[in-house]
Amino acid sequence: MSSDDVIKHLASSEKTGLTKKEVEFRLSKFGKNRLVAKKKASLLQNFFAQFMEMMVLILIGAGVIAFLLGKTIDACIILFVIIINAVIGVIQEYKAEKAVEALKKMMNPHATVLRDGEEKIIPAEELVPGDILILEEGTRIPADARILEAVMLKVDEAVLTGESVPRGKNETALPSGSVAIGDQSNMLFMGTTITNGRCKAIVTATGMSTEFGKIAELTSQIKDEKSPLQKELAKVGKFIAISVLVICAIVFALGLLSGKPLFDMLLLAVSLGVAAVPEGLPAIMTIALAFGVQRMAKRKAIIRKLSSVETLGSATVICTDKTGTLTKNEMTVKKIWVNNKFIHVEGEGYAPQGRFLHNNQVYSDDTLIKILRAGLFCNNAVLEKDASSGKWFIVGDPTEGALVVSAEKAGIKQNYETDACKRVFEIPFSSETKRMITINKDHGDCGVSAFMKGATAVVLEKCSYIEIDGRIKKLGAKEKEEIKIISRGMSEQALRVLAFAYRKFDNAKDKEADYSKFKNLKEEDFIFIGLQGMIDPPRPEVKDAIGKCKKAGIRIFIITGDHGLTAKAIAKEIGLATNETKIIKGIELDRMNEEELTIALKEEVIFARVSAEHKMRVVSNLMKQGEIVAVTGDGVNDAPALKKANIGVAMGITGTDVSKEASKMILADDNFASLVNAVEEGRAIFENIRIFLKYLFIGNGAGMLIVFLALLIGLPLPILALQILWFNLLTETLPSIALTKEPAEKGLMEKSPRKPEEIFLTKKDSLEMGANALIITAGVLGIFYYMLSINGWRFGTEAGFTFMPDYYLYATTMAFTTLVLFQLFNIFNTKSPNSSIFFEELFNNKWLLLATALSIILQVLVLNVPFLSQTFKTTPLSLVDWAIAALVASSIIWINEIYKFFHLRKHVQSSKNSNI
Repeated sequence: MSSDDVIKHLASSEKTGLTKKEVEFRLSKFGKNRLVAKKKASLLQNFFAQFMEMMVLILIGAGVIAFLLGKTIDACIILFVIIINAVIGVIQEYKAEKAVEALKKMMNPHATVLRDGEEKIIPAEELVPGDILILEEGTRIPADARILEAVMLKVDEAVLTGESVPRGKNETALPSGSVAIGDQSNMLFMGTTITNGRCKAIVTATGMSTEFGKIAELTSQIKDEKSPLQKELAKVGKFIAISVLVICAIVFALGLLSGKPLFDMLLLAVSLGVAAVPEGLPAIMTIALAFGVQRMAKRKAIIRKLSSVETLGSATVICTDKTGTLTKNEMTVKKIWVNNKFIHVEGEGYAPQGRFLHNNQVYSDDTLIKILRAGLFCNNAVLEKDASSGKWFIVGDPTEGALVVSAEKAGIKQNYETDACKRVFEIPFSSETKRMITINKDHGDCGVSAFMKGATAVVLEKCSYIEIDGRIKKLGAKEKEEIKIISRGMSEQALRVLAFAYRKFDNAKDKEADYSKFKNLKEEDFIFIGLQGMIDPPRPEVKDAIGKCKKAGIRIFIITGDHGLTAKAIAKEIGLATNETKIIKGIELDRMNEEELTIALKEEVIFARVSAEHKMRVVSNLMKQGEIVAVTGDGVNDAPALKKANIGVAMGITGTDVSKEASKMILADDNFASLVNAVEEGRAIFENIRIFLKYLFIGNGAGMLIVFLALLIGLPLPILALQILWFNLLTETLPSIALTKEPAEKGLMEKSPRKPEEIFLTKKDSLEMGANALIITAGVLGIFYYMLSINGWRFGTEAGFTFMPDYYLYATTMAFTTLVLFQLFNIFNTKSPNSSIFFEELFNNKWLLLATALSIILQVLVLNVPFLSQTFKTTPLSLVDWAIAALVASSIIWINEIYKFFHLRKHVQSSKNSNI
């Protein structure tokens, strides 16, 4: 529509705006101009949510049964562990959550409008469709609006479209048909910011009807996905529940068949079940994740939800935006064409440091200085330095800022030059003219000069001459075509190219001259100087991070609102794309069905000029393929994909509050390399949890097997129920917590990611756990039988549950202590499953050594402190007894070392044969 048609359609007036009565009617019809944020769960709701995991439910059931059977101590210990686990989870998640609603924070608090013919400042939430907005530079746009008038208008739409460069805007009607948001040059959108110029616009949509609101609605409809760890632990919980019930039933039946009392066997079966349930698992898991959160924070990754720690380590695909994540989000001049030469400009970002090189030699001449001064004068951006951090930043358009920085690198100081050569007139840039001209006084007031910058073809059209090596020459049609070819070549390298020219007016010497005459300046006979090419450069550490991802088997897709060629050039520079890499634009994505998209995602592809819906569609498709997807984003447009993904990663510096709220993790430095570091940390945490689970199941499995086999072969109980509970608590707490501090395995990022369908503990893990549980069972039953037999016990002799001879007390104490030592030795096997513990850094985890020592001290106390000895039915052991128990328990190390020696030898030999 034309501007007039839009005003008529919305029943408004450009001159007077809406009446008070009409505003009241529209407010009742359309509602307030605000976004409806999703209600957050309370602290109490979050606390109770911690009890809904399968493992915790099993523990609650076990605790209730223990309490009903009078085992109050057991029930209290289980209850204590459950509550501690819930408190840790709630505290961590509360610390990560924001106290205020992010969507409301994005709203502009006030707006300037025309109402009843007067300019008024009103709360932004009172805006209605049809309101006439008055907007200035630096204003955040409070609603979607159609432009009616525009002067030098540029808008930063990065939060909505992801495009890194501010867009020129105007009131011109667009051709009919579907136009992407990023190409709607006559529209303004809520949440975006005016960087240059001013305008008058008419509100077309408010609140949840805006593009911003549609994305917020889309985000709120997405349900949180459970992490791979949560899904796997649910399976483990079911397996444990079934296994414990079956084994307890068998133990109960065997006891009855052997003639033992019904109540005693019921009590034993329930005690064994309670003891067999790994009550420390939820708490240790929470602690492991909490430690991971702390380590990630040190590496600039802030985790908002504990379960996300491990999810990141399981990532198979990363969907990343470009601007600010792969790049520095700081436009930088990298190449200048002047004097028929290409000049390379050193330095990154806005710091005014860097040399000008030609053929690797420092280059400088008068013509180069002229093009840099032209860029400095034909400019409205300002370079400033933060006094506290020492960091340089740009106020204004990033493209113009890059020109200021390139001039400063050559020693052309902005403050001095703009004061000495004051601007007296300006012909602003517009999307129609595609050029900007400023008139500046020359040094010493000896005249004025006009400086022009703009699109190469437009500037060349105004030029009759060219300056080369300080000499002015005629510029013919042939030379102009050659320059256009050079400009196109620079553009194909993803450089944003601007051309520069100047013209002197020596007769304008009068200080009181009427400079307004330049309003009718004939734009001709300019002297062409050259071209400046700029780009938002990639972060220097990203290339190594990409290489690390490739070794780790993680695929990376760039999904950006920016131009495809720009994204591809950056991707090639960081090793993420080749000449064959395809670019799929948002419009092309609209025409693809799901099957076609699935096929496209099997190859190297970059998605460019995409919307929020496009990004979420790509993420959804990858997740349907079974991928574990991590998504980065900073804008409002990224929020749906961040919420949908297995793990959404928001930017801490440039990220909007909406994107942070939708994410599960925030990068404090907006750096892709920090994301890769977090993936590595996540993998280490996963491995530590897997090691801990193996260690835990070996101990619990051995405890149940010892009782089961003893009853099966007719032995008295080698270990009592309370001793099994103590054994679990002793070996599952301090040593298990220490295992979570285990350093990352070498070469961790050179392995392929764990397949999503792969079970948490593999078949190989199960065989290892079974074998080690049998070793412990054989050792404990062997020492128990030996201690009984040397004191005259023979099969058929009843030990009973109430009567306990001294030799039986001694035998159970030896069995109990040997079991504890077995598991403490076993922890060193488990931490080094693929190599000898003597070749690995045996002492690289000081916490594990300390935990092992403390566990032994606690076991000594249980045997020697009278009160504890009576409670756990133990007796003190001599040093010789301890030596015998330690010797038997250490067998688990020697057996595993022998197996690893032959297994590794076989593996090395097969590797040699395959190489031959």
